[in-house]
Order: sequence, then C-alpha cells, then structure tokens
Amino acid sequence: NPGKAVDLIRQAKESAPRQAQILAAAVEVFHDAGKREEAALAFKELREVSASLDPDAPIFQRITALAPELGVEQNWRRSGQAFADVGKRPKLVNLGPFRWSPWRAPGWNLQTARSGSRQLSDYRGKPLLLLFYLGYGCAHCVEQLNEMKPRVREFADQGVGVAAVSTESLPELRDSLDKSELLGDISFPLFSNADLSVFKEYRAFDDFENTPLHGAFLIDGNGLVLWQDISYEPFTDIDFLLKESRRLLAATQAADLAKSAE
Repeated sequence: NPGKAVDLIRQAKESAPRQAQILAAAVEVFHDAGKREEAALAFKELREVSASLDPDAPIFQRITALAPELGVEQNWRRSGQAFADVGKRPKLVNLGPFRWSPWRAPGWNLQTARSGSRQLSDYRGKPLLLLFYLGYGCAHCVEQLNEMKPRVREFADQGVGVAAVSTESLPELRDSLDKSELLGDISFPLFSNADLSVFKEYRAFDDFENTPLHGAFLIDGNGLVLWQDISYEPFTDIDFLLKESRRLLAATQAADLAKSAE
C-alpha cells in the first residue's frame, strides 16, 4: 500500500525531525512511490545531519544506490565540522570532582529483627555500608548476605558498619532468621521495610516495573553517599567494596582536613 506508506513516513518526519534513520527511510519510501521530488528533498535534509551516521548501515547503503538517480553525488555523507567557539577544553580527569558532589542519604527509622528500632542518625560519625535486599526468597540476596557475613570484621577494622534493609515484614524477617541456617548467625542488623518506602527514597526501586531493586550504598559519617550500586542483581564483590571504602573514606577525610585548615 504505497499511499499508506507515504502517509506514515510523512507523519514520522513531522513527529521526529532531523532523525537520520527516518529521513533515509523517507528517501526510500518516496522513491519507491514515484515521488522523486520528495525523495530528493528528504535526501537533502538527511545530508544536513549525516556527519556522524554509519554509512555501512543497510538503510544508508540502499539509498546511496539511489543517489545518482535523485541528483545526489555518490559520496553524499558530509564530513564532521570542528566548531571554533568551544573555548579551551579542560582535561576530562578534572571534571569529576568539579561537577559532582556526594548526595545526602535520606534518613530512616526501621525495626530490626532482633534489637528493636534504629535510625540512620544512630550511625552519625561512623561510615555505614547499607545493603538493600529482596528478602529470604531471593537466593542471590541470601548468597550476598552470607558472603558479607565473614567479612564484617574487615569493614569494622576500617571503621565501617554494615546493615541491610529487607523487603520482608517484621514477622517474615524474624521467621527467616529463626528457620534459616544460612542467616541464623548474621552479626549485622537486618531491617524490615515491607512498604518499600526506604527502597524508594534511595531509588532502589523500578517505578516502571513497580518492583524493588538490589542496592549497596557507602554512607560516610556525615550522612553523604560516597558510592552506590543499584541493580537487578546484588553486588557481591566484597573485595572491591573493602578497597573502594578505604579509598573513598581516606579521600573524604583528607578533604575534611583541608577544609578545616582553611
């Protein structure tokens, strides 16, 4: 149905102007429908945005074969243009600290499975590695907690506490600890967050899929998030966490000392 194809490609051009793939498709559709003037015009528009496209893509190879027939030179793709008004470019390595600063961890007050409630402010002055996991029903989460279990002392030696937040309700969390040989001797606190409010505050939540995500956050003693990982899989590289915690906390302490000296 050439007429329908022409209508659709015109709508596509209007809704997404200056898009190389759409313009190339327009060249092909207009040509095949016998609308050579529109095909030539679409080719002209395509040339304006052609500097960075991939000429080996099939759609561009096909319309290159049509170029002579539409009065377009065979080598129609334009070369890139270097703009003269960008000024002196800084080294990329210098942009990170200049452009980024740690964000403040949202506060929370949650019940633990064993020892009542605690809140983030209880950790004030002490770095905290905070893990978000999807309950005992998540085998990968249990694996993460068990890999962390024997390494807690190493974090404590560098002044870092460890805690984890679960999607389970408090009774479910207690039941998991009581019945599980794997979690029974966990030495760090496990918090209940069945309503997922804290998961959402820390963005460990997929709004589109409406589902919680795994998360790991290194929070310094001032309540700032120095490092984070949010994913559909739990972060289990404990050696990396130890090394990165040591590095980031040392850098933070150095920066604090520099500010104090000022």
